[in-house]
Amino acid sequence: MTFGFHPAAEEEFYEAVQYYEAFEKALARDFSIEVHSAIQNILDYPSGWPVLEGDIRRCFTNRFPFGILYSIEKKSDFYSSGDAPASGSRVLEDKTWIIRKFK
Repeated sequence: MTFGFHPAAEEEFYEAVQYYEAFEKALARDFSIEVHSAIQNILDYPSGWPVLEGDIRRCFTNRFPFGILYSIEKKSDFYSSGDAPASGSRVLEDKTWIIRKFK
């Protein structure tokens, strides 16, 4: 399973890193590690957090007032004709989109 940030979420993530960096560089590093640790937990246990609405779930970070809203989407990747292991084959990949939200 892979993940990607929504463009607005990625921007907000980097803004939050800069916010914590203004206080202390180590704090910004800890924040980034904490968010990526939560993302890894989501990737390891995608159904482990409660559904908020529809297929949107939320996982809170432990040390920072930060929550990750996410959904799991099925994405179809089609091989180009030269790469296909068999004619008409396709691979389904889980993709988790990460969206930031403060508590």
